[in-house]
Amino acid sequence: MMVIVGVLKETGVFEYLAIWAAKRARGRPFRLMVLLVLITAVASALLDNVTTVLLIAPVTFLVCERLAVSPVPFLIAEAMASNIGGAASWSAIRPTSSSPAAAA
Repeated sequence: MMVIVGVLKETGVFEYLAIWAAKRARGRPFRLMVLLVLITAVASALLDNVTTVLLIAPVTFLVCERLAVSPVPFLIAEAMASNIGGAASWSAIRPTSSSPAAAA
């Protein structure tokens, strides 16, 4: 998983998606937050949660600085979206550690 994330980081796909979201939002902070949250949730469903947030957060700081808004609400929303997106992935289900039969 980390190899895939490393390759995606080198290609600049996360930066591209964040810049695309900023352009689509047309300077509206709430609209930008919604787009970044969706990107984070989808990426977390496909990749690792923590890594996704670590790759999206610097871009969020950059975009928020350009728009002169606080990045805190964006980061909180992205963290929540990462958890929700990660729960939607197939790797979030670990039957060996969560089933009652494994505990016995």
